[in-house]
Amino acid sequence: MIDPLETVINYLKRDTVLMQMISNRIATKWQSDWLPDAPCILIRPDGGTPDIDVPHQRIGVDIRCHAASHNGAMAIWRQVADLARASKRAVVSTSSGDAILYFLNQAGGPTFLYDPELGADFVLCLFAADVSETSPNPS
Repeated sequence: MIDPLETVINYLKRDTVLMQMISNRIATKWQSDWLPDAPCILIRPDGGTPDIDVPHQRIGVDIRCHAASHNGAMAIWRQVADLARASKRAVVSTSSGDAILYFLNQAGGPTFLYDPELGADFVLCLFAADVSETSPNPS
């Protein structure tokens, strides 16, 4: 089964500019070795866990761009938004086989937020992704 969140993460990881901005810190949850003001991206399903038993999924994703300041977080968001605008049908490798990312579309404007637990600024933006299996490894 293809994990659509892994597909989106791996698609974003292809961009060397973005990876330099966040020092390869991109995941579905905060990692214990990340500092509170470390530039990073957290990607979470919007509206629940995607159904990984379906070979074609349209999912909503929250993309949270964290940085030491709102300006830094906005710079990360702008790079993600540029990648989303440029996304066209792309084959993306995942741990379960290849997936097709048909699109990654921004579904709302960026929102400035502050995480009091981390003591860090971040920008939240909603995106929609369309992911399909192409040649999954048999289970």
